[in-house]
Order: sequence, then C-alpha cells, then structure tokens
Amino acid sequence: MSPSDLMTDVDYALEQLGTDYVDIIVLCRVNPAIPIEDSIKAMNDIVCSGKAKYMGISEGSAETLRRACTVAPIYCIEQEWSLWTRDIEKDIVPFCQQRGILIIAYSPLGRGFLTNTIASYASLDHTDYRKYGQPRFSATNFDLNLVMVQQAEALAKAKGITMSQLALAFLHAQGNHVIPIPGTSSMEHLEKNIAARDVVLSEEELNQLKDIFAPEKVVGDRYAHMNMTYHGQISGNNQTKGHT
Repeated sequence: MSPSDLMTDVDYALEQLGTDYVDIIVLCRVNPAIPIEDSIKAMNDIVCSGKAKYMGISEGSAETLRRACTVAPIYCIEQEWSLWTRDIEKDIVPFCQQRGILIIAYSPLGRGFLTNTIASYASLDHTDYRKYGQPRFSATNFDLNLVMVQQAEALAKAKGITMSQLALAFLHAQGNHVIPIPGTSSMEHLEKNIAARDVVLSEEELNQLKDIFAPEKVVGDRYAHMNMTYHGQISGNNQTKGHT
C-alpha cells in the first residue's frame, strides 16, 4: 500500500466500524519499495487528523524502527517473540527498552508448538498451513524441535503450570513493556493464559529456559518466505534480500 492510499483505507475502515477513530494504526509489513520515513509520515498525518491515537509497525528491523522514530513517535512494534523465536532480543528489544516502545509479541506459543499438545508431524492435518509455510513444523525438523519443548515441560510440571503458561511467563518476565498476544480456542485456555501473568520465574529458571531454547538449537526458519520479515530488510534503504 502506498502512503497516498492509507487515508482512504482508514476512512473506509472507520465507516465499517461505525466510529470516528481507532486507538492505534499499525503498519503490518514494511514495504521494501517505499522508504519507511514516507510511510510513517503518512500514518502520522492520520494521527494528527484525529482518526487514530497512536501508531506502530510490525516486522521492522531495529534500523527501520530507529528511522521511523526520527519522523514521529512510535508507540509499539508487533514482532514474533517466544521461547523458540528470540532473535529480536539482540537489537530490537534493547532499542525498545531505551525508547519506551511497547513490544506486542505475536505467536508467543509458537503457533501451538510450545503448548506441547502437538504429538507429531503426522498428527497435523494435510491442510494445516504450518506443514507448508512454517519450516520448523516440517517432517525433518519437527522431532528435533520437540525435544526442547519436552525438556521445558519438566520445568512446567515442577511448577504446577502448563507448558503454555510457562512460555507466556517467560515473556512476561521480560518487562511490563512486553505484551504477548496468544490466540485461544476456548474460555478455559483464555483463563489459563491470563493466569500466566501471575507466574513468577526465578533467574535460574529463566536461564534454564534460555539454555533449552538457545537460538542455535532451533531448527528451521519461522517462515518459508523470510523476506516477508524484518530479516528481509537491508539497513538504510529497506530493500528486500534473500534469507537462507
């Protein structure tokens, strides 16, 4: 989407929602063909018009986020972050901590994998998108990644919580500026997810989890098309590059 199309789309969305404004507008993917400064300026125009209160970006690199902040305040960044997706901890997390930017952690349960409820690759339905779009779920990688979940399950059982709660507690322990957004299919799961906010992990337990899920131990990319993520951005010009 080009910056010139943003206002038109926002007006349409507001009409459909029956409201005068939205709380936040988020650029869900950085368009490599458009300088991030132009996109943020267009979004800021929407905020200044009163049609949105705040703005954020999703799947942006630390450099992209830095450039965005030179144009207007960025309220949040929506980024995949979980026990088995910790690459943002190197550059993006420190930047957000310095600037007071909220981190909306999507897929905090690893698209269900970290719940330890998926027994095997064969148990996934043939139409399940994870079998084709998520390399970590492939027949080659599934069992290798499952070993880590099974190791962490022992810690969850020792604390009397579910594996899902352990995974969410890990993110909550990173600070109040981190907001995990797990999906849920039932009220029971929702209540357990909320209860994870009260789980306290010791420094020893956090280090144990970091060791179990050390990034180099995770097998496979999180997306089949990594150029759709911030790894597909080159600092300085936002051009797309390949990822292996």
